[in-house]
Amino acid sequence: MSHRRKAKLRKEALHFAIADGATESSFSNVWARLLVKSNSRAPLNRNNVQQRIKELGKRWEQRTAKPLPWYAERKRQQGSFAAFLGLSLEEKGTWSAFAVGDSCLFQVRNDSLMTCFPIERSDQFRSQQLLISSIHWKNEKIWERLSDFEKSGSWQPGDVFFMMTDALAQWFLSRCEEGGTPWKGNLFTYGDLPLFSTDIESMRASGEIRNDDVTLLIITIHRP
Repeated sequence: MSHRRKAKLRKEALHFAIADGATESSFSNVWARLLVKSNSRAPLNRNNVQQRIKELGKRWEQRTAKPLPWYAERKRQQGSFAAFLGLSLEEKGTWSAFAVGDSCLFQVRNDSLMTCFPIERSDQFRSQQLLISSIHWKNEKIWERLSDFEKSGSWQPGDVFFMMTDALAQWFLSRCEEGGTPWKGNLFTYGDLPLFSTDIESMRASGEIRNDDVTLLIITIHRP
């Protein structure tokens, strides 16, 4: 999925988020949506994430409580998991991000890659990433190192931020490591979802990108 959004920075920050539910966990789409909607009201960060996840976990429990076959109910009781990436842009020219998992933020300025977060190399993508669980106590490894999941920086007019899930992010980073500028390609300039989807399907078929769900959010800081 690709999405473009026009918004004006005012005194309050603008908040953006993507979440990628783990396919093998139960009702991961519900969990991913809860994380994104919560961030839109106030960004998740290391100071509030523990309490917010506890509250969101209760909502997830309520929304998924329904008659299920015994095996599906047993899986539901194990909770849901998702990668999460949130970005806040402030009028004063600063940004902050909070990320758990392998969805990535890239900042491009004057055709140079300024920021890769939280993964910095294409060989760092692996199947056993830390993910946020709907069951609070299963996040202990995250709570132990919360400062690792935050990053901040500054933005200038003309900067472009890309937020993308793991399969596309790994491909993006590998192209950068080869000396390329993948953000110049058609994939990142389409304003048309069908064309974007067609290109992604072609890349999957050729093995250029892993066969996985793709989400892309592009945020451009326009010059006055």
